Amino acid sequence: MPLIIKSFLSIIFMETRQELELKAETIAVRREMSEISMVDEFARHARLQRKLNKLQEEIKYLANFRMSETLKFKVIATYTSQILMGLGMLYLIWSYKYVPVIVLLDDWLYPLGRIFQWPTGVEGAVSISNWFIITGTVAKLTAGTFK
Repeated sequence: MPLIIKSFLSIIFMETRQELELKAETIAVRREMSEISMVDEFARHARLQRKLNKLQEEIKYLANFRMSETLKFKVIATYTSQILMGLGMLYLIWSYKYVPVIVLLDDWLYPLGRIFQWPTGVEGAVSISNWFIITGTVAKLTAGTFK
């Protein structure tokens, strides 16, 4: 889910036209500063330096604002998706708590058979709540090995 959110955010919160124009203007001011002599035209160079500093400040402000908005949206989207998935899982567990996900031979689950079958009551069954616990644990362990 975070991958989907990241790609969505990169599309929504791209650099604005104003930021791109400021960056282009910064490049132009730097090019102009490199063409003049600092010793011979100190006043002009100082004026260009102040202009460059102001442009860089504006770019930094806009970038910080964009990043804070991106972070705010990312946190909201992440927690909202986690809440929705949790509610979906609770609905499935509540609706299908007496229906086995899979029924295996009773010998295959021998020492833990009663734990896996709870609350279905079917011998050799795995309930949906235990299924979610098992698959979640396996997914976390598998994801941890690929980090």
